[in-house]
Amino acid sequence: MAYESKIPEFKRQLAAKEKLALEAIGLFVEGETKARCPVGVYPKGSGRVGGNLKASYTFRVGEKEVTIGSPVHYAPYVNCGTYKMKARPHLVPALFENLNRIEELTKMVMKI
Repeated sequence: MAYESKIPEFKRQLAAKEKLALEAIGLFVEGETKARCPVGVYPKGSGRVGGNLKASYTFRVGEKEVTIGSPVHYAPYVNCGTYKMKARPHLVPALFENLNRIEELTKMVMKI
């Protein structure tokens, strides 16, 4: 009976699970960020509507990382504030206030 290594198959399964875990984390933190994101309120009939920043958040999965952000140019100003505007943090708290839930989610997804 010849020895047959299961290591290549295990590595494939592990890589697939890692990608799935990163996608789950990205989706979760994106949702938490959107839930916390402030929405502008404008006078009726002004032609302006709020929610552009909230709708713009998305995530991208890299090889061993997930990036969550917004292409909207004013996103950092809303999140961090300016000398004229109070900070309204939503991205960083969405991550750091959910570290335990993210860890549980990762453990659940990574079961092989």
